[in-house]
Amino acid sequence: MRASLILAVLLMGCSSTAGRAGISPGAGGDVRPPSEGEGEAGAEGGGEGGLDIVGEGEADGPCPDGQARVDGACPAGEGEGEGEGEASTDPEVQELCDDTCAPAGGRPGTWARDGSCDDGGPGADTPECGLGTDCADCGVRQGRTPPREGEGEGWDGPVLCEDTCGPAGNPDAWAGDGACDDGGPGAEFAECDLGTDCADCGPRGCNREHPCEHGLICREGACVIDDGGVLNVDIPDCAHVPDWRCEGGEGFCGEVVPFEPDRGDGWWDYPLNGETDRDQYRSYVRRDVMMLVKYATASVACLAAGWDHGNHQPLGLGDMSESNGDIPGTRDGQPGHPAGTHVNGHDMDIGYYQVGTRDNTLRPICDHVQGGADAYHCVGEPTLLDPWRTALFLAKMHDSPQLRVVGVDGKVGPMVEDAIASLCANGWLDGSRACRAASLALAFEVTDTQRGWFHFHHHHLHISLVGQQGKRGGGRAGRDACIVPGCPP
Repeated sequence: MRASLILAVLLMGCSSTAGRAGISPGAGGDVRPPSEGEGEAGAEGGGEGGLDIVGEGEADGPCPDGQARVDGACPAGEGEGEGEGEASTDPEVQELCDDTCAPAGGRPGTWARDGSCDDGGPGADTPECGLGTDCADCGVRQGRTPPREGEGEGWDGPVLCEDTCGPAGNPDAWAGDGACDDGGPGAEFAECDLGTDCADCGPRGCNREHPCEHGLICREGACVIDDGGVLNVDIPDCAHVPDWRCEGGEGFCGEVVPFEPDRGDGWWDYPLNGETDRDQYRSYVRRDVMMLVKYATASVACLAAGWDHGNHQPLGLGDMSESNGDIPGTRDGQPGHPAGTHVNGHDMDIGYYQVGTRDNTLRPICDHVQGGADAYHCVGEPTLLDPWRTALFLAKMHDSPQLRVVGVDGKVGPMVEDAIASLCANGWLDGSRACRAASLALAFEVTDTQRGWFHFHHHHLHISLVGQQGKRGGGRAGRDACIVPGCPP
């Protein structure tokens, strides 16, 4: 029997390029930032990506035919697209034209074809994206594409890709069997050497021919997390956030109450699953759980206020319990959760913090369709996840000893674990219980082990707390905990 392995996968990086202005929850579309001061990124090489723009506007000399410069660039001649200029004889210069322009960490193409040129080239409206990545709005560009920032030594290194994975005496038996066995990021097992199960795991390492996934950077031949400057921002003083501690004993703190107010400093309890603004019957929770969630979301709003990435919106809250402590939906004869969960206000479904979206409501943060059918879990990387704010929130939830478990999707868990470790190492979570591996109450399933986390957590995380006299979660108990309290691990 091959030993099951839960692995830390590489995180989706976050660009330090300033994103577009935030949008209040419920607003439609993306809003561009003010134009004042936007030219700085583009002035240093064509915006994000460090591309060297060639052609029109590169020199300071006169324009052809005595034409006047417009915004520092020569007007395009007849038949020329903006920024194309004359064909270059430089062999490293190539035509650049794709439509992958998007906010940092967001879905590629979010800002393409929106009627505004955002690639930072001559005539562009904003320098939000790399040169040539908003072709529908900007036209074809010419430029050089050096390695992205951080892709230095080792960028041309080897990539490991062979199919020799198998037990002794049968060296390729496990290659191409549908399970990744090489112990690398995303692997299900660690039976073979890294790069020896290429058919199932894909190439290991990175170089020019095998670049990293969107949002990752290649350093010394490995795709690694790019914190996008998150860890370099000064840590603000957030002593003003509301206290999570509930005084008054179990009778008071364990009372099931409506989550009020609906909106606050970092949270948004919005109507869903048949609720209305006047009838949020699925939004009743223990008083101490409500206080802890308000504390954790307010802490994120304060600590992450200076981060460039993400949508800077409050965290969406989902199902809790009904007013009498029943599972949400029981009133209508359709309880919406497994028996033993979401009862008496101990549990809550909460959205993930996100990038490239207008808010942080409960929505899929990954591709969850496989073979034309909904798999009900992430089958692709969670490209809409903001791992840093999600990690901050979960770490702050650990400040209460009543936290039993936090459950997330199997592709989210390793990302959040790594982000928590980085935040701890850089002083963002000094003294937090989450910084001690033995106390981390984070549960997820890379494969379905029947603990209740593998399915239905691609669009929300699940928190569960015990009463004031209950046993805290965390460590092995937290990792192995089931969604239903007391189930055998």
